[in-house]
Amino acid sequence: DSFNIDKGVDIKIIKRIPVGSGLGGGSSNAASVLLGLNKLWKLNLAENKLAGLAGKLGCDVPFFIYNSPFALGEARGDKIKPLKALSNVRLWHILVVPNIEVSTASIYKRWDKYFKTFKLTMPKYDVNIMNLALRKDNFPLIGDALFNSLEPVTAALYPQIDAIKEKLIQLGAKSILMSGSGPAVFGIVSSRKGALSLCRQLKTDSSWQVFLTRTH
Repeated sequence: DSFNIDKGVDIKIIKRIPVGSGLGGGSSNAASVLLGLNKLWKLNLAENKLAGLAGKLGCDVPFFIYNSPFALGEARGDKIKPLKALSNVRLWHILVVPNIEVSTASIYKRWDKYFKTFKLTMPKYDVNIMNLALRKDNFPLIGDALFNSLEPVTAALYPQIDAIKEKLIQLGAKSILMSGSGPAVFGIVSSRKGALSLCRQLKTDSSWQVFLTRTH
């Protein structure tokens, strides 16, 4: 519509990121399609132009337009500022996904309903503290700075989230948080060796999907 294109495409998506897990799988698919069409149709649009189009599809989509492991999302989260100072930071993650799907829309509706209650107890976090913690590999500070206001909403509906967090704590993980609207939970680990050990234990002791991943 934006460029009066009268061509069509046949798109096949192979889903490897668990659906309905709060990991941005659908958003990254949408961004990948925009990037691909930009090349296929030789539109030569800059990243900021593509990000503007991506924001019309969803607030999470613009992040995936930029090839940046860390970025600051402003406004609705769709105004992206890549954090180039963190481009060399590598973090290992244990990613645990219970066998349930969560509707992002339903979680946001429930959060809106109880917003006043959460607002009274919501701690204040400063993104600058997180940036400093990441630059210095300060894992205790990273853990303290993590925050997801949707977590109490989703956890109230799905007790599996607290069960996963408790298990990660028992195994020694420190920086733990629910991803997006859930139900996936991640734990940040300081080394690949430690992450592999945690991954093996979790796969042995639970029926959850467990993945080992890192920023890249």
